[in-house]
Amino acid sequence: MSRDTTMTSTRFGLEAFDAGVRGRGVRATRDFERGEIVAHFGGTLVRFDRVTDFTHVLQVGPDAFLGPSGNLDDYVNHSCDPNTRVDIVSSAGFLVALVPIASGTEITFDYSTCMIDEDAIPGCLCGAENCRGIIEPFVSMATEDAERLERRGLVPAFARAMRRAVSVSRA
Repeated sequence: MSRDTTMTSTRFGLEAFDAGVRGRGVRATRDFERGEIVAHFGGTLVRFDRVTDFTHVLQVGPDAFLGPSGNLDDYVNHSCDPNTRVDIVSSAGFLVALVPIASGTEITFDYSTCMIDEDAIPGCLCGAENCRGIIEPFVSMATEDAERLERRGLVPAFARAMRRAVSVSRA
């Protein structure tokens, strides 16, 4: 996918919109099928010690983050019941539809699945029926929540490996 420099990408079927208390969001302007790539995360690959603000970054490895791109990918909101997952291929991040997504639907992913180093964000605003009330790093979340995310196939391999390593070191 080429990098889109506007806040609307009719070519890729996405647009930014005002998501109320959640700030800006991204919604579909066309239907997406389950398993279809919905978006690509742009931004420069940086190490943890170079990240000064975690607002618009995506963790793609134990010490690797994609910085802000200035494009739509910066505005995809969190949900505890997301309609996409993050797939990571060679330090590139892609949002993949978990379910069919209808035009007009907000695109979301669970931020916790790609957080291992950041601090928890209290007061989740996603409004999902199964909202955890907090966006916390995958490595430190409750076992029940982590296992549910893993069963749904939402957790990238690096985050699963880091959680196992942390669990072993605590034992």
